[in-house]
Amino acid sequence: TSPILSALRKNPLMIPYEFDSDGNQLKTYSDVDELGVSNPSVTINDVIAQNKNYRFLTSIRLEGDFAENLKWNSLLGININSLDEIIFLPDYGMELYYNGEVYNASKSLNDYFFAIYNDNYITYRKEIEQEHLITASLGLRLNTNTFEGDWGIGKNSNENDEYRSLQSGTSYLRELGGQASKWNRLAMYSRLNYTFRDRYLLHFGVMSETSSKIGRNALVEGVNDIIKLGEVPFGIFYSFGAGWRISSEAFLKDFSWLEDFKFRLNWGSAGNDDIGTYDALRYYQIKLYRESSGMVPGNLSDRSIRFESGTQLNPGVDISLFANRLSISIDYFTGKTDQLLVYEPQMFYTGYNSVSYNNGSLRNKGWELSTFARIITKGSFHWDMGFNLGNFQNEILKISNDEIITDFKGGSFISRKGESLLNFYGLKYDGVYSTQEEAIEADLKNERGIPFGAGDARFLDLSGPEGIPDGYIDNFDRAIIGSPVPDIFGTAFSSITYGIWSIRASIQFVTGNEVYNFLRSQNEKMSDLSNQSTNVLMRWQFEGQETDVPRASWDDPTGNAAFSSRWIEDGSYLRLKDLTLSCHIPHKFLVFRDAEFFLTGTNLITLTNYLGYDPEFAVSYNTMEQGIDYGLMPLSRKIIIGFKVGL
Repeated sequence: TSPILSALRKNPLMIPYEFDSDGNQLKTYSDVDELGVSNPSVTINDVIAQNKNYRFLTSIRLEGDFAENLKWNSLLGININSLDEIIFLPDYGMELYYNGEVYNASKSLNDYFFAIYNDNYITYRKEIEQEHLITASLGLRLNTNTFEGDWGIGKNSNENDEYRSLQSGTSYLRELGGQASKWNRLAMYSRLNYTFRDRYLLHFGVMSETSSKIGRNALVEGVNDIIKLGEVPFGIFYSFGAGWRISSEAFLKDFSWLEDFKFRLNWGSAGNDDIGTYDALRYYQIKLYRESSGMVPGNLSDRSIRFESGTQLNPGVDISLFANRLSISIDYFTGKTDQLLVYEPQMFYTGYNSVSYNNGSLRNKGWELSTFARIITKGSFHWDMGFNLGNFQNEILKISNDEIITDFKGGSFISRKGESLLNFYGLKYDGVYSTQEEAIEADLKNERGIPFGAGDARFLDLSGPEGIPDGYIDNFDRAIIGSPVPDIFGTAFSSITYGIWSIRASIQFVTGNEVYNFLRSQNEKMSDLSNQSTNVLMRWQFEGQETDVPRASWDDPTGNAAFSSRWIEDGSYLRLKDLTLSCHIPHKFLVFRDAEFFLTGTNLITLTNYLGYDPEFAVSYNTMEQGIDYGLMPLSRKIIIGFKVGL
């Protein structure tokens, strides 16, 4: 159902329309070709995918004064989200679905989410002799959430594709499912802030929080950040902050060019309950077996799942110079997460894919630099520039069995002690055997015992069952071959104004990240009759040929197209994200108070070595699916002409 992938696999000599007996082109689309590749035009025009999303957000704040320095606040928020989705996958023009067992399918999904947020707090504020400012607050926060999702799939209705409802599908192939869940959070907190002459700033806070996602047996020996009130576990979290406005000190009073110079230091602890709603509970599911039904345990939870407990230290500096013409903000953070929630894979005979445990530890660190500069100010001419840079790193300090391998379509991630989370994990590609003699000298076989020959991929033999190279290329030879996390990312911007005219531009950049080009792996595997990219013209074809593209091989018996560094590419890019030319008329224009006319271009220029369509992509918001290019539509280049008027 991917129009990009099917278009690239399609024989380029074929067109998407049918012909009559006289050779005249018709307006009807052609069916699946002899090679079994879907018609991309059918995918785009005949696949039905309708989505309706309704969202309602509102909030109400109430305030009241108990005394001159004592105020009460209450915030009530409501969030409602409803999603309806209908999909129909036709038979005509499309490959078979579900591993070749289904010729058309109807799908329906209904999701409903309802949340209430209520925050009540009392604030005391006292200023003493215009030098001391004390602010204290005490609050109670409640959050309730309800979610219901229902879905159905109907398969193999009439082959004419006119019957598209769920009930039209074959009864024994019909699938129905859904879930209904509720989760709640309750927190009690207090904060204390003290400021002396707006020069010295102190902050202290403490919060006690619980969540219905946390297990009743969440206490951990030797860890004192959880207490029990009755049978309910509450996490205890603290925060501390201090600031020093150095520019207000007497020893800097003669530096007139120094507008503001402040040092900040913050430390805090927090708990994360972003885990499965029922991972900490024991529950049962109804299962069908032949002609009978029964109840089986839904999970293997021991009811001890608790908050992920994190601490973070964040020093920072804010500097403003030359009457705020130059501003610089520098932040550094380092933190540690203990009791990291890990979904540990289970053996198949347990009946469960994974079990949740607080069995990991992670260190995070990074920095951020922000600047703003007014380069020129002369009359009606202004030129401003600035940029933001960021860096983020993590390291696994503890994890189950020192590593966990997570498979995805086409490859694998590994999370290993001493390394960062979710690195690409595969074979290391080292070119192609040019001659048969070279292959014989290497004396390597794949995991099925098939020897590599001339024209096959040369993979590095790194290890074996005994921890040393064994002459076989298999799972023991997999290694870390890249990370989707960039080394540096950021934006830069510039704005020039002259009278009523202005031009603004922003540049976005990312460097140091690797990308798995799944699309290229399919277009260069050379193991079937689907169309391939022009790069395969460089494939090995004769004895002694020097190339880095392996030979064409039906069904790929030696595994030349295996997940390896061959498909991992540099995802760095530099992109002109926005460019706007505008004319602002600040006075009365025709019947309007003021007006602005503008011309904006988006995604105009991209500089990258990535061979895919677009280095800026996200197949999913899920952390486990970052850096994988499955061939989504690239970001479009847009030109927008518009105007704004004031009434």
